[in-house]
Amino acid sequence: MNRTSRLCAAAILLLSASLAAAQGAAFRPAPLAPAVERAGFERINLPPLPSADSSLGSTRLPPGLPQLAPLGPSAIVNEGLPQRLPALSAAGQGAARAGATLEALGASLSLPRPQAAAPQAEADPAIRAMDSAFDGEGTGGQVPAAGGFDGGGLSRGDGGGFGGGGRDRGGSDGPGGYHDDGDIGGMHPRVIVILDTLNEPASDVLVARLEKLLDKGARVLFVTARPDKGENSADSVLVSKLRVRQNNPIVVVSYNGARVTARSSHADHPRPLLKDSEGFSPQVLALFRKTNEDLKKRFKLDEVREFGLPEVERAQIYGIELPQDANLGRVVSSYNARLRKSEYHYYRFEGQEVGGRKFLFTQATALRLNAGRVAQGLFSQNPDLQDSLKREQVLVLGDTARGRRFLDALAEQEIPGKAYFVHNVENGAQLEDALGKILDKDAQQTIKVTRHQLRAYVEWRQRQVFGPRPVSDGRPGAGKRAKAPAGFGRTIRDLAFFRGIVHYNVMMRMKKLMHNHQWEEASVHAAVDLARRMWREPLQNGLRLRRSLLEARRAPEWKALEDGFLEAEIAAVENYYGRNFPGQWPTGAAERARGLANIATDGKNGIKAEYLSPVARYQVNMLPAEVHSYQGEGHWILEAHAYRSGKSMRQDEFDESIERNLLAHALLLGYAKQQPDGSWKVNDQPVRLRVIFHYGTQDYGTTDLLTPGQVVDQAAQVTTLITNMLADREFLAFWEEEQRLNRRLDAEADLKAERAKAQAQRRRRERSRRKLQPKKTK
Repeated sequence: MNRTSRLCAAAILLLSASLAAAQGAAFRPAPLAPAVERAGFERINLPPLPSADSSLGSTRLPPGLPQLAPLGPSAIVNEGLPQRLPALSAAGQGAARAGATLEALGASLSLPRPQAAAPQAEADPAIRAMDSAFDGEGTGGQVPAAGGFDGGGLSRGDGGGFGGGGRDRGGSDGPGGYHDDGDIGGMHPRVIVILDTLNEPASDVLVARLEKLLDKGARVLFVTARPDKGENSADSVLVSKLRVRQNNPIVVVSYNGARVTARSSHADHPRPLLKDSEGFSPQVLALFRKTNEDLKKRFKLDEVREFGLPEVERAQIYGIELPQDANLGRVVSSYNARLRKSEYHYYRFEGQEVGGRKFLFTQATALRLNAGRVAQGLFSQNPDLQDSLKREQVLVLGDTARGRRFLDALAEQEIPGKAYFVHNVENGAQLEDALGKILDKDAQQTIKVTRHQLRAYVEWRQRQVFGPRPVSDGRPGAGKRAKAPAGFGRTIRDLAFFRGIVHYNVMMRMKKLMHNHQWEEASVHAAVDLARRMWREPLQNGLRLRRSLLEARRAPEWKALEDGFLEAEIAAVENYYGRNFPGQWPTGAAERARGLANIATDGKNGIKAEYLSPVARYQVNMLPAEVHSYQGEGHWILEAHAYRSGKSMRQDEFDESIERNLLAHALLLGYAKQQPDGSWKVNDQPVRLRVIFHYGTQDYGTTDLLTPGQVVDQAAQVTTLITNMLADREFLAFWEEEQRLNRRLDAEADLKAERAKAQAQRRRRERSRRKLQPKKTK
């Protein structure tokens, strides 16, 4: 061998060694950023991809069924049928009920590192897809692009509305905001969490809008119960349509949070951001298989075929196929009855029939149990958000009715702030529309709601969670938590409503007299006397009431209960005077009356309180009962008062009260002025806010001073409450029924009044006719 040949051979050997070393290094774990390391996140060292002829796992599916690894998590449908099977709601709820038990069970098992699946075979046309599910509940890149997503808070780009100013408009009295670069309007979320509601592959318009948001630097998470790869998976319905990004890839949270990946490469099986959650344990699979055999004997089934995703032995989704002649409903009921009697009672199977084929399936975990993994996946991919992200900078797009439990669990994550922005979307078209409104503020709608409806929704939700309120005759402390007696339910509600009207008008009348220094007419004795007169003769004392309420006052049930409610109202008036005007009358009242700026009965127009979310504008008409203004130390104090006659709340309930924020917002918009730098001022001085709620025995908020920034930070809670209310079909049906009943009662009362008036007119005419008739002579 000559010298040239020896040199070539040496070069080839050196090149081969270098390639081998590079191939080995390709599967070493990437070094973690310090912030990620501190948070305890882990990179998985995946083995090389298997050969094309390797199987999905140790368990093969029965002949005639496809490899179900590409299928989604909630329903199996025939390719030729347009219908979709319902989501895995019950399965997820069952897993969610497991709580710590399920997590402890998973922690006791040893799951191998995720193995890459082999390329799938041609899918059987009889089984094609599983739709997305949120277990019956309803949930970025590393370097943001230049543009409008690098700020420290949320705001309208033009500084208007409620939610703060631009990035250079925050100051000490308002939160920082995002800069509006003119390309994207409205509020700019740093993080967008998309809960999968797609019932078909994403449209080109939806993909284009999502791409533009990613280009602008928004960090996007797609959360789904589907698998990450395969047919009708997260990849097939949305992710594969997006560009591969190194700096700002979309984060995919699949299998209800069991797997978290990022689309940062063209790899068929990308490295997970977090270690996969464990699927069904061997003990659970053994229970399933034993149940399969028992039901096979009981119902005389010829064959029961099991399947699993990504494979049976480490399944996140487990199911069985029944013979065509099986009674699906009876098998499902019997299966779930067996599980309820076992130690794994939190699992529940769903049954579906498609194209003559019958299936049962369930899922290993619930999305709400993995809310923490959603946050961890976000921070693992975006460590720069670890210490800077606030909840007000997060927008969740999803079905709020199905996702309520997940959103509650997400709210428990250690992210500072009051609440996430949430917007209800129920399908791909609504998601596409929501993304368009984030990009174009001119496309956003103004949705008007009433404060009365919001209060009714809060009380309705409390009744759904805690049951009916205590029933009493109106006296403090009377009654138990039970349903109203038969025939008295509507009367008690009408009496409580009437008492609130009387209490409000008494206090407004007294405050007006105090403002005019008419101390004798505004004393506690005068207030009690006015309350009695208003109660007994409302129309003669200036109360405006619905006709149906006036009619209800004549009912025997009202007569039987009204004395107790009147005593409670008198006690509340006396309590208020004792707490707020102690000492010799009228010294304390004079001091309070000096700062009175406005009373609602003065005829001032209502304040249109506008709340901005990244997707919509919500408008609530407000008018505080009374407003006071005081000169503080270096700032002005605006103070709003509200009078309540119902059950007193806890202090923490008041602190988080939506209505407290509504009144504080009304103070800002009605009595302060926002400066070009985003701060709020009165007479060129900073402003502080105080909202006081007066109940029968207690005053709330008398010592609390709020900054405009604190009020702004709670805007997400208000918009989320409104969007939840508008998406809650059960409440909307209840509300419509209430309005329909009120309209019917008013119509009946009007008809009754018209008949009484006509009858009185006939009697008068009859008396007049008799007077005109000549007297008969004897």
